Amino acid sequence: MADSYLDDPESKYWYNFTTGKVEKGMQSPVTELAGPYDTEAEAAAAPATIAARNAAWDAEDAADDNWGAAASDVPVPKSAKQGAEASKKTAKADDVEGATDDLAGARVDELPVAED
Repeated sequence: MADSYLDDPESKYWYNFTTGKVEKGMQSPVTELAGPYDTEAEAAAAPATIAARNAAWDAEDAADDNWGAAASDVPVPKSAKQGAEASKKTAKADDVEGATDDLAGARVDELPVAED
């Protein structure tokens, strides 16, 4: 059987949306966490990763809602544009410490979006 984060959740990293910090192991209630992630850098990038995934799903939903329309006629949801921009911003391993300090207490829809 493949290893699961449930086998050893304490060895994984989690992003805490309440504190805006990365935690090693499940230190907080699961309702406050995103994860598990294999590295601290991946966990620190969780808000951008989640925004990019949500944007992709929004784009898929828009395409489903407009099936049969030419691709150029399908509107691109604002969240898809923001998610694409957010996915360009990734945390570097040496930037992880303190990288999420300015996100503490932010709701997912209030997280910053990278600008070109």
